[in-house]
Amino acid sequence: MRFTPSGCPIPTINVCSHRIWNTSDGERSSEIEWFSLVAWSNLAERCKQYLSKGSLVFIEDRLHSHHW
Repeated sequence: MRFTPSGCPIPTINVCSHRIWNTSDGERSSEIEWFSLVAWSNLAERCKQYLSKGSLVFIEDRLHSHHW
């Protein structure tokens, strides 16, 4: 957890996403991606209160990274 000069907390959270799906050929395929998430203000305080290393979290929707 780090803080802005004004005292606002900013945690950086590393999240692993594991997705499994069936291809058009009927084979199972999987993909694992890592994301670095940043939270601000009240959400940052909740993250500090409830999350620790190895905690399971629920993220609604699908995360996808872009490679440039």
